[in-house]
Amino acid sequence: MNEISRKKKRKKRQSLEAKISKKLLKSVFIPLIILISMSAFFLSGRFTNKNPKSQVNKNDKVQLIVKEKKYVDVYTWLELMEALANKQVTEIYLKKDIEFPQSQAKLEVKGLTKVNKKELFRFDDTLKSGKKQPVLYITLLKKNIKRELLIRGEGKSINLGRVELNLPRELTLDFRELKVLRSYQY
Repeated sequence: MNEISRKKKRKKRQSLEAKISKKLLKSVFIPLIILISMSAFFLSGRFTNKNPKSQVNKNDKVQLIVKEKKYVDVYTWLELMEALANKQVTEIYLKKDIEFPQSQAKLEVKGLTKVNKKELFRFDDTLKSGKKQPVLYITLLKKNIKRELLIRGEGKSINLGRVELNLPRELTLDFRELKVLRSYQY
């Protein structure tokens, strides 16, 4: 008799534990899975512009939208320069390969950048001679932008060509998953 009552108690306990686990599954795990799937849907990029404006007119006012975590998605060289100058931005995500214009007139943006053309001396080991190469130095005009800034390339590249960025010393850059291309070398 004692053994039969133990089996009944054990079965009751198991059925009670099964009911509790089903309630837990319904009340906790299902809403959690729904929440995770909704966040994955929103983060998948369905609400971003897949075909951004490819060229930015010099006279157009570029307006960056700083998101909650103080990061910005960048599609053009001008947006990249705006993000570098914006003190609120702490992370930049490249959404497209960026190529800097190779003309001094196109690079100079009123209130944002100043461009100087300089000659850079380069010694060629194979020819055993040196030559001067023209380089365009872009200087940011914004002051007091001291911060650490992370630039995530997501496999993209920044093609500087013969452009050199002259950024303030207080701006610390950290590059991740990014290629920086130049048409000259030191």
